[in-house]
Amino acid sequence: MNEHRRGTAVRMKRPAGGRDKASLMAAQGFMLFLCGLVVCLATVVSAGSGDGRPETAAGQAKAAGDGGQGSAQAGPSESVVARVNGVSIMSGSLERMIRVVEAEPARQGHAGPVETNTAEIRGKALDRLIFQELVFQKAESEGMKISKADIDVAVENLKARAGGEESYRAQLKAMARTEDEMRASVERSLMIERLYRREVTDRISVTEETVKEQYERNRDKFVIPEVTTVIDVVFFLDPASADSLRKVQEIREKILANKEEDPWSLEPDGTFIVRELGLKKNRDKELYPEARKLREGELSGVIRTHDSLHLLLLKKYSPEKQVQFEQVKSLIEQRLRASEKDERIREWEAELRKVANIEIIGNQGNKGVKE
Repeated sequence: MNEHRRGTAVRMKRPAGGRDKASLMAAQGFMLFLCGLVVCLATVVSAGSGDGRPETAAGQAKAAGDGGQGSAQAGPSESVVARVNGVSIMSGSLERMIRVVEAEPARQGHAGPVETNTAEIRGKALDRLIFQELVFQKAESEGMKISKADIDVAVENLKARAGGEESYRAQLKAMARTEDEMRASVERSLMIERLYRREVTDRISVTEETVKEQYERNRDKFVIPEVTTVIDVVFFLDPASADSLRKVQEIREKILANKEEDPWSLEPDGTFIVRELGLKKNRDKELYPEARKLREGELSGVIRTHDSLHLLLLKKYSPEKQVQFEQVKSLIEQRLRASEKDERIREWEAELRKVANIEIIGNQGNKGVKE
């Protein structure tokens, strides 16, 4: 059954028997680092796909004779989920890419539960594998070569990341992979990286003038907001009662009599509570103007609102402050570059798909059944 072509993707074989949890985790981490050799990890590569066999002259000749389809057999538990110009993407590769996509929110610092194995995630994962294969095929069609020296350097980096030669060999064994298979995977990743750099990274240009224009258009977003923090003594008394006013005045005198003038030192008697409160001009329309009359550390007089009585002590005030261009220049540039990169990736993917024969096997939840 002609399903694969010469290492178009990486397929981790399952060794006979069980595997302890530590070995499995080590293998997965090692595999993710291999994928990290490609600078476009989050967008293009993110995980291996396919059988991972080394590129050989014999393999090239066989692939040519097969009309672009290799002859490697899939593992017994794997099935074909898509074909890209006759090259198969296997279910095992898709499942690994799904795990990478699922883990992205945590890696990007987003907290909260992550929904798993949805049609959207599967579609996103498959689209990435297809894009990766298209990029690799494009590199091959251009005759791109990676020198042995560059592969050697990348493999040495893998060994260092693994913790040394012995650990590297142990992880290869845990993944049931040979040195030649790993070198083929590294070569593939470096080819994708090189083409990605040329077609995406090197095409992105953000001038200082563009960054400055973006800053000026969004000056109101680059501000440090005003801070008005008070200690609020709020009373559960009738604000219209003279007795209530006398009670609040007595409490005020107690605060002033305290050496620290600290409302928190008051003994609770059930008629008030003490709280720290951040006031906003547009929200706290009764208390905010009163707080702004105070200096830091100053205690107000009795304040009557529509439903209660208060004493305010201004703890901290800092006015709204405009962030200067130089302080946010690099941040704006990063955002503009990211936006341009995303746009270029979408454009490039569309270009590659337009001339490709892509077949989706079954319902994988991606862009279409056949392109």
